Amino acid sequence: MMKLYLFVALFFITNFTSVSLAQNCNANAGTIDFTDNITVCYKDNLNMISISGFTNVNEPYSCIAWGFWVMDDPLGVFSGHIKKSDIGAQPSGNNPYNDPNFAGFSAIGNPAYILPENNGVTYCVRAVTLANCKLNPPFLKESCFDVSDECLLVYMNKEINIQSLRVECDDDVCENCLEYSVQIFGGDAQTNGTTFSVDINVNETIYNIANVKNEDIITIGDVTNPNSTPKGLGKLEITATDEIGRAHV
Repeated sequence: MMKLYLFVALFFITNFTSVSLAQNCNANAGTIDFTDNITVCYKDNLNMISISGFTNVNEPYSCIAWGFWVMDDPLGVFSGHIKKSDIGAQPSGNNPYNDPNFAGFSAIGNPAYILPENNGVTYCVRAVTLANCKLNPPFLKESCFDVSDECLLVYMNKEINIQSLRVECDDDVCENCLEYSVQIFGGDAQTNGTTFSVDINVNETIYNIANVKNEDIITIGDVTNPNSTPKGLGKLEITATDEIGRAHV
């Protein structure tokens, strides 16, 4: 009878301690201040994010960190690290490291800046309360943390590229004329499936081509000016602008 009594008493003490730890955890990841999704372009370092109403973990070096979950990966940046079937899964709200599409903490502090990755990936970004941000990687205390409810979508756009494919004679137009073929890719067209508007300046005459898709090939004739000195010297400028207003010349 005495042994049974001691077992019951020990169980009560252990259970009481667990409840006490849970009550002492006051971590709250708060509410993200921005509701609009963010497009981060090549060399774009001005995208600030912040959160309100948060309470950090009661630890000396606690902080707010920003977790990144992979929602879309059109260029296969994470192939070999994250299963294709797991991409796009919403954060569980539990330990982020256990979510199969969690890519890590890419920004720390409040406010923080999202730096460009130039890889075409779309992330779900949420705030997470961490216990120690002096460590690398920062330390998440499993018994006390919180993940914000909102998912801020961040599009990491690729740089817009205009790649020269070939240069050929275009004698059907004029003697010594050339024909250029270029391929345009990157930007919002590559990340989100939108289109480019392309301005072509040939010897100060500007032509516009709308609804150019990612990786479309444009062929431009009558590039050179046969009356110039030296003969065949002419002007060609191509400007591709995506739907969020980013341009490449």
